[in-house]
Amino acid sequence: MSGYLKQTTILYVEDDKDVRDAYKRTLRRFFKEVFIASNGAEGLELYKRYRPDIVMSDIKMPKKNGIEMAKEIKNNFQPDKLIELFYKLQENLNVFTEILTDFLLMLLFFLEKHPPQIPFHRIL
Repeated sequence: MSGYLKQTTILYVEDDKDVRDAYKRTLRRFFKEVFIASNGAEGLELYKRYRPDIVMSDIKMPKKNGIEMAKEIKNNFQPDKLIELFYKLQENLNVFTEILTDFLLMLLFFLEKHPPQIPFHRIL
């Protein structure tokens, strides 16, 4: 696979090891480089070191939650990147994970075929 996504880096932050491993395998198929963190504090350190193009994070995590991490990134680095926050539902987790995975894959295929003509905008 070539194109826009293969020139893009992503930081994925998730405390659930099984979910993190599944997304890591999927994301590596699409992106130039994938950085993986198991909590917000680790995610913030990886962001400082590598400045990835996209940050995708869970919200409820130990040490530093996804919202705290995203605010620190926004306030300290003023990124021109997309910061996406996903909340892991406690009920119906398997259904939610399947829906989210399907959405992510559709988004990745769409971006590969139709790269944005303008930079990602900040959210938050």
